Amino acid sequence: MRILPRSARETKAEFFGKRGWTLHTILVFTKKKDCKELDVRAYDHWSTDTKQDAWFTASSFEAVFETIKHKPKWIRVISDNGAHYHLSELMAIVAHWNEWYQIEVRDWQFLELGEAKTTIDSHHAAISHSIKRYIRIGYDIRDGENIVEAAKYLAGTSLANLEPNRSQFEPEDKKIYNISKKEQNSKPNVKTIKVISNLFYWKWPISGEMTGYVCAQSLPHFGPWNNFSPAAIAKLCTKPIIRPHPKISEQTEPELTWTIPLLDTSSIPEFMDNNNNGDGELEDVR
Repeated sequence: MRILPRSARETKAEFFGKRGWTLHTILVFTKKKDCKELDVRAYDHWSTDTKQDAWFTASSFEAVFETIKHKPKWIRVISDNGAHYHLSELMAIVAHWNEWYQIEVRDWQFLELGEAKTTIDSHHAAISHSIKRYIRIGYDIRDGENIVEAAKYLAGTSLANLEPNRSQFEPEDKKIYNISKKEQNSKPNVKTIKVISNLFYWKWPISGEMTGYVCAQSLPHFGPWNNFSPAAIAKLCTKPIIRPHPKISEQTEPELTWTIPLLDTSSIPEFMDNNNNGDGELEDVR
């Protein structure tokens, strides 16, 4: 979501000027044991870096993983197949998340544009409404702090400024990998995984004979697995894959919680069958 600076006195042309900020949202859904509700936490990061790419996305996840109070043991990710999500560079970066954050990424499912963002779109609509109200009562939106002030009372919402480190190498990384000054400033050449546009379901096993592999198929439980070895993944980038080190301001804390009631699916036949069948094993696929 891109937010353009605006005051109550600006014209429409000025409002849609070239200046602007990016607002990136990650929704975290968690379920407590023996609870029939989902806790929802929205992590909104505003940034003057408007280049939405794999590095920005990875930096946003870094910010969430490092600020979340109760770090999960595992996660499942659902997103649309936008160009800053569904690409080889990010899939290669995710392969390191268990090492960096001690979090197992069970899977990542990509949906068509417009199918995966219903809740996020509703959240962004709430932010837009808050900003319009903020302007209507006489305030201006001139910088990111105004965005925080306008939206800080939304339930379950934390806001912070995030600025990705575009050099991609911290001083200690330069020593470890013997990175030259030219390499530090050059853009990595990322090779594209073949047929990635047809692969919408991804896994990163952390146990068994497929440990370290990146595995993908067309849809969950549909189509053959495409298994990419650690060596193949390492060759995707001309530079070593480095953990992001973005600059992050202090997160605001929501005053109200955001919960969603869970549907009781125990008596619905199709859900009972799916639960009994369980997840398919990668090792069984040829």
